[in-house]
Amino acid sequence: KAYIGCGYDGNYLKDFYAFNPVANSWTQTISIGGTKRQGATSFVINGIAYVCCGQNNGEYVDDFWKFDPSTESWTQLRDISDSSDEDYDDDYTITRTNGVAFVIDGAAYLTCGESGSLRSDTWKYYPATDLWENVAKFKGTARTATASFSSGEKGFVVSGQFGSLFKDQLDYWKPVDSANGDWTAANPNAEYFRIYGQGNNSGYNTRAQTKYLMNGSYLRVKNVTLSYNFPKSWLAP
Repeated sequence: KAYIGCGYDGNYLKDFYAFNPVANSWTQTISIGGTKRQGATSFVINGIAYVCCGQNNGEYVDDFWKFDPSTESWTQLRDISDSSDEDYDDDYTITRTNGVAFVIDGAAYLTCGESGSLRSDTWKYYPATDLWENVAKFKGTARTATASFSSGEKGFVVSGQFGSLFKDQLDYWKPVDSANGDWTAANPNAEYFRIYGQGNNSGYNTRAQTKYLMNGSYLRVKNVTLSYNFPKSWLAP
């Protein structure tokens, strides 16, 4: 099954719907607990769906929930802000809207988005302990409303918005060193350049670049010898 929920239709929402591909139909299921929200971030680990972040009436939401489709039930997890009397969340600055997440080796990585300003900080979530770790920042341009996916070994972040511009970069994370990170531009030496998605795309795929620049040296000739054969009638006295 696939699930869709939360969002905004003139009002902030928290209801959820499940899609059955066999019956080709949607049915309403139990709503997420806690706060209504839009711009939430979700990810799935071992068949359990997690929903966090988002905003409601200008306030960034800090409650965090998981959904078990086998029982169709929601369970609240620890908040993603410094809201407890314990010290595990003293450095939590996770709340945001329009962030993205991907999963590698049973851990989730949340990055990008916005909360008054664009975000590039990245947080790693461990479901076994219900704790977050601040890892290396996203090394591309800070952005919001991006897309993400995982190959199982790498997590990819692509596109997104920066001010009035829409970014065309594809960057990936390979969890080799969580402290320093391994954010890398994906295949910057590809044979063909990337399509640039700005505005209506008119003229933007003709940006100046040097990938296919050929030798522009001009032909230089120092000495020229010319020879002519004129008709004899022209040379007759």
